[in-house]
Amino acid sequence: MISLLPTLASDLLPFALFLALAWRRPDLLGRVRLISRLDKVGRRAPLVAAVATFLVGWGLGFVRPPLPSVHDEFSYLLASDTFSSGRLTNPRPESWHSFESPQVLTTPTRQSKYPPSKGLLLALGQSTAGHPIVGVWLGMAAAAAALTWALAARFSPVWALFGGMLPAVRFGIFKWDANLSWAYWLESYWGGELGLLGGALVFGAAFRLLRTPGSVPALVLGLGTAVLAANRPYEGLLVVSSVVAVLLLRMPAPSGLLGRVRALVPALAAPAVALVCLSAYSNVVVGKPLSMPHTVYTDQYQHVGHFVWSNYLEPEFAPDSRIGRFHAGFGPARLRRVQEEHEGIRPINISLQIGFYLGAALLLVWPALMFDLRNDAVRLSLIALAASSAGQSVVTVSTLHAHYFGPVSPALVILSVAALRRLSQWTFQSRPVGAALSAACLTACVLTFVVSVSLRAGLYSPSSFPVRRQAINDQLEATPEPDLVIVTYGPNYLGGREWVYSPAVLETAAVVWAHDLGKSRNQRLIDEFPGRQVWSLTLSGSTEDLRPYSPQETSDHPK
Repeated sequence: MISLLPTLASDLLPFALFLALAWRRPDLLGRVRLISRLDKVGRRAPLVAAVATFLVGWGLGFVRPPLPSVHDEFSYLLASDTFSSGRLTNPRPESWHSFESPQVLTTPTRQSKYPPSKGLLLALGQSTAGHPIVGVWLGMAAAAAALTWALAARFSPVWALFGGMLPAVRFGIFKWDANLSWAYWLESYWGGELGLLGGALVFGAAFRLLRTPGSVPALVLGLGTAVLAANRPYEGLLVVSSVVAVLLLRMPAPSGLLGRVRALVPALAAPAVALVCLSAYSNVVVGKPLSMPHTVYTDQYQHVGHFVWSNYLEPEFAPDSRIGRFHAGFGPARLRRVQEEHEGIRPINISLQIGFYLGAALLLVWPALMFDLRNDAVRLSLIALAASSAGQSVVTVSTLHAHYFGPVSPALVILSVAALRRLSQWTFQSRPVGAALSAACLTACVLTFVVSVSLRAGLYSPSSFPVRRQAINDQLEATPEPDLVIVTYGPNYLGGREWVYSPAVLETAAVVWAHDLGKSRNQRLIDEFPGRQVWSLTLSGSTEDLRPYSPQETSDHPK
């Protein structure tokens, strides 16, 4: 809570300042209207938002170079490395049990369990600029442009630009957890930029269809749907289904419902292509065109399904390995926790994720939405937000991370901009109180950005795990011969930090990480990778002991 105080203060203090100005010196608020000059940006607003967002990400990369920390990030980076090497997946290693890690398939092939779009985005950065984080910045820039374009359908350029800048100056630089990700969406590998991009295209197209149906916005609606299908299919389905339902009821058409259906037919093109591509990808990765890698991974390891009504599962692989024990302990406990949360904790969890996007400054202006409910953009956004929240309340994920709401995050921005615009018109006793509150909110967003970046640049440090792992990896990469690191987790090793993640092409990797599975199985692994310097890394508590591997010091039972 203490770490939130500076950003809470920077969010709230401008409100006190501008309210005092509105009451004592309303004439000074006329200067705030100079911001209207930004309307001259016109159609260039999406480009301005995109360039600014990319530059913010690039600048923050100098402050704190991004290091993977959580399981998801390593999984996405495996996909990036795979695609960058010209492969769709990687062959299963002979000793594949040595490479089992959370969120990664090792059989029938070795690849990330997640849909491919995130990996492709990271591969774009890795292939063109030498680092996958550039793909994150490009994705965030594209999402900011799409969000600005969506807002321009209902708001002036200055308001559209403000909303489009929120990913860069607001939730893009917020951290999810002090021990996990700094600048969660802009400087880590598991943010929600593709969900934001797809959602923005869907909402922007829907706003235009509600005014003037046409093939171009319908095609864009389909494009946004395809992006969501290839990134977050369930959360995307919640948003798209609610948006399409509204379009079928409210879109102007001369032939009623049948005419509305015909107007949406072009929207089927991009999702159809995406489904064919995803099916082909699944066939390559798991040999089943109708089963996603994610579901195959669930069948292999997990003990619970994806929804609260799911039965307990019997995983294909016995829980006698580290990953098996991880899911055996994590899965049932997760289901029990989620079922208990339906007594009231889960709605609080959802509210906290919404608060992550908005912060105190934007939440304070939301009451103004009560006076703008006739706005079709507001109504559509509220419906989509309600549908998404309802859908999230029945999944068995114990912690609803903020990027799960990526597809519906444009609705949060749209509602915030609508509230600000409505609020700016309010007067009280002939004083421009609404203009003061709007100016305070805009100032708070800028001030909080400066405070957050400054504090985290000077005070925030990543958790020791990613720094230590990267240091050991860099140390071994600097040696002339390739290395094989066999990792032993001691009984006092802390928590779910996983060290065993290796590059896509194991044969040519400078450093290969593997689990200690006992003397005999380790030897088979060493024989599979000849010509490597073999190391033993023992993890105990928060310390590591790296030394040359000695079979005589290794027991013959799995660790």
